[in-house]
Amino acid sequence: PAPNLRPILVFIWAKILALDKSCQMDLVKDNGHKYFITVLNSNRMPTEERTMAAFVLTVILDHCRPGQKACLSCNLLTVCLNQLADPDPQLRRWVIFCLSKLWENNQDAKWCAVREGAHERLCGLLSDHVPEVRAAAVYALGTFLGGAEDSEQRTNIEINLGLTLPVVTADGSPLVRRELIAALANLVRAYSNEFRVVAAELFTEEERRRGGGGGGGSRDQTNSSSSGQALSASQQQTGAQSRSSSEDPAKLMITRQESSVYGCLWKVVMGLRLDPYRPLARLASLLVRAVQQEVAPTVQLSGPLGPQQRSSSTPDLQELGSSALSGSGHHHSSSASSSSRSGLKSSLASLVRKTHQSPAPGGQTNASVPDLPSLDVASKRFTPSQRGQSAGQINDEMRASAVAAAALEPDGAGGGAGGQASGDPSAESGPLDLPIEVDSHYYEDSCRYFARPLLATRDEPEDSTAPEALQRAWRQRRNQKVVDEARSIVEKRGTRTGYKVQDQIGALDNGQSEVSHVLYHPFENHLIAADDRSTVSVWNWENGARATSFSNRNRPGSRISSLQLINEHDIALLATAADDGTVRVWRDYSSQEGPPSLATAFRALTDLHRDRSSGLILDWQQEHGYLLASGATESIRIWDLQRELYVQDIPTGSDTCITSLTSAPSMSSRLVIGGCGDGIVRAYDYRQSRYRPAMVFSQHRSWIVNVQIPKSQNMIFSGDIDGAIMTWDPRIATKPVLNFQAFRAAMTSMVVHPFAQLIACGSHQQKIKVFNFQGDELNMIRYHVGFLGQRIGPVSCLAFHPHQVQLAAGATDSIISIYRGN
Repeated sequence: PAPNLRPILVFIWAKILALDKSCQMDLVKDNGHKYFITVLNSNRMPTEERTMAAFVLTVILDHCRPGQKACLSCNLLTVCLNQLADPDPQLRRWVIFCLSKLWENNQDAKWCAVREGAHERLCGLLSDHVPEVRAAAVYALGTFLGGAEDSEQRTNIEINLGLTLPVVTADGSPLVRRELIAALANLVRAYSNEFRVVAAELFTEEERRRGGGGGGGSRDQTNSSSSGQALSASQQQTGAQSRSSSEDPAKLMITRQESSVYGCLWKVVMGLRLDPYRPLARLASLLVRAVQQEVAPTVQLSGPLGPQQRSSSTPDLQELGSSALSGSGHHHSSSASSSSRSGLKSSLASLVRKTHQSPAPGGQTNASVPDLPSLDVASKRFTPSQRGQSAGQINDEMRASAVAAAALEPDGAGGGAGGQASGDPSAESGPLDLPIEVDSHYYEDSCRYFARPLLATRDEPEDSTAPEALQRAWRQRRNQKVVDEARSIVEKRGTRTGYKVQDQIGALDNGQSEVSHVLYHPFENHLIAADDRSTVSVWNWENGARATSFSNRNRPGSRISSLQLINEHDIALLATAADDGTVRVWRDYSSQEGPPSLATAFRALTDLHRDRSSGLILDWQQEHGYLLASGATESIRIWDLQRELYVQDIPTGSDTCITSLTSAPSMSSRLVIGGCGDGIVRAYDYRQSRYRPAMVFSQHRSWIVNVQIPKSQNMIFSGDIDGAIMTWDPRIATKPVLNFQAFRAAMTSMVVHPFAQLIACGSHQQKIKVFNFQGDELNMIRYHVGFLGQRIGPVSCLAFHPHQVQLAAGATDSIISIYRGN
């Protein structure tokens, strides 16, 4: 066709195939695929048309052997590989889908891909800055697995891919981790006998431990015996190599090495049952249970999921990964060198570091992904979306994983006789029958984009009369009014005179547990409180009513250790951190119409030491879209929530834990302040290449309770558990500008008002003291008796309202007291 008609022709075919894919053979018969390959390979064509051409080609290839053969002969593989570096993420994603459909169940295409090194190119995209591209890369690698039984070269490649994929376990996007489960399921299918042996060996070892611990009785011995038979039958299925390995030491060594590899991969699969995003944890449990029921036929396993639970275990893509948080407009992101931790140790560490690397910091990306929404900090806001060891060696860690995962199972899914399999060991031959829920539907869901109206341009201005636009404009006016009123009131009061924060305006009973954290919403009448376990409560501090209360879904034995509000100037999201290293982001956290929805969840730190008491500490940088996470670990990890990927690790330079984190409020600053358990305050500039603190403030002698930088002054305020409060000039690290003693006893909490030049600190002696920035005590709130009754309990946490002169104090007796300045 004429050049001016080509975009129209591509658009028409994309719309036709989005609604009716039955005409794919017609295109193959008429050699129509050649035209779309030409369009895809032409750099002169607009990116949108090339993307639609890639979509048309995926439909031609989808479950169509003639289409695969025709496109392979037309050099589609090389054309797609040349497009993987295109700056448009939408095109990159659909080119990856083309590759996956080209070699799906097609061994000839897989061999061509091996010769071209296509799988290596895809491994490099596991650290792409767009979550949808990373998910497509995992999907394509998953379809690449299988069919290599007769080739040692292909088998080695597939096993190496299996050892590379676990880097995705550290990905912040549930969408990407969902594709990891599907890819690992394909690997388990392809090497079912090997995984049967590993799973049976693990189960046998576990039964021996139970029997050796006493109290198991004959039941444990019976189960151990039957599981040994299952192991024996599984080993027989691996062929003559395992039978002859006992005679040849070299072959014995190879067999043990292979067992170590499969055991390591099985450990990854088992570990995914602890994914913080519960739908993914259920999918991983389904996969593990399917294998366990074959290798341990006479043992009671976790019961199978019922119909309701089975349907809920397959998450909608709208709930996953980058679908969790989104925005419109252009992307604004910065990237930094990173190395993802896969959970594999020793021999795999170098492979993981080599595989998962991202660009250096400072890069800007303005690409957008319109079809599946992703994290976006356009206009600096987030909005909800509409668019090598054996099984016996790793048994200890797996056993802990199994116990914790069992606790996460939905009601009725654990224990009971429902999970008892009745087959015999001989039934283990042949491919594993895995549940269809673990299969990927990412490609099918992505195709829905082309069924939508596509003529609207990406740069079309927003309709100012739309309800969403009107609500956003109203919120902006309200927010500005709140800020102006608060600042005018603060400016009328002299900084030295200050406020006496002592008028109690509310007392809220948070239940039976200690209040561990309180947090004000800056513009709504919300006071968020967390107990010392897993419950989050949202209060209306004006009328004293509880708006809602919900569980954070922590693992058993863990607790909430930090709270942060994201996008607080628009539709706020609540980020909660638990001391097991996980972060959960909640949408509609204050809604009274129903429970809040989990927008996303990921493991922010994988090496957090829970035996220390600081837990996981968060700090949110709204201006840059960064979430900083640290605690009892050796680094401060910076997560870019637009990319749902961590971009940098800053070594803390301390042998103790980080107890508090804060950032400079200036948009141009990259200064991060961390208080440590050794009493030292350290400042880090994450633009610097050297791995050491930029400044060290070392006058404190004990655990740092809190560090803050108020917006009214460019000063660092710190307080320690011994009651000492110090003020630091960032330019002078040798000595504090101000040093005074707030308490002679232990100080449990210290906060600084962002604007009002007030410092509040509390102790377990049922006292709260308020100081100005000159160290003068303005007032003290203490427990007293009389007709007013108890006014304050042992203080566990404090929080100032970001704009109003208002203080919330949480106590160990579950009472939250609210005080206003006068």
